[in-house]
Amino acid sequence: MKPLMTLAALAITLTVALSTGPGCDDDHAGSLASINQGITGTVLWLEGNFMPGPGGPSGAAVPAERSVLIYRAARPDEAEGTGPFYQSINTELVATVSSDGDGFFQAALDPGLYSLLVREDTALYANRVSSDYINPVEVKANNVSHVIIKIDYKAAY
Repeated sequence: MKPLMTLAALAITLTVALSTGPGCDDDHAGSLASINQGITGTVLWLEGNFMPGPGGPSGAAVPAERSVLIYRAARPDEAEGTGPFYQSINTELVATVSSDGDGFFQAALDPGLYSLLVREDTALYANRVSSDYINPVEVKANNVSHVIIKIDYKAAY
């Protein structure tokens, strides 16, 4: 029973954090941050059934160690491949950081709009595209944007 309660609590946390979009308050990443301006976040691997129903969801969400690639904001027409998997992004690669065993990552960045992708095998992964940009995150002056990156191509909703 306890794992289902933990999974439910994580699902609620993810829903709240993702519904607020870039700049959301992710307490875990925020408490680990050692930067004053840029992006912090958590990378999560989601796999399995997250659909409601008899017995509840049976999927798992766990922290993931990945390379997080941060590009100047990229429109879909500035990428090779189709989402959520891309072969390359044709804007400036600003930084590459790695998430740790808890999924935590951070990058000190200048104010601006960025696209965040994770390296997944030989591709770049981003499952969120706004009307204009691939997985956009805005950094404002003297602010830290907190994000959750979900790698969920093996999850069912």
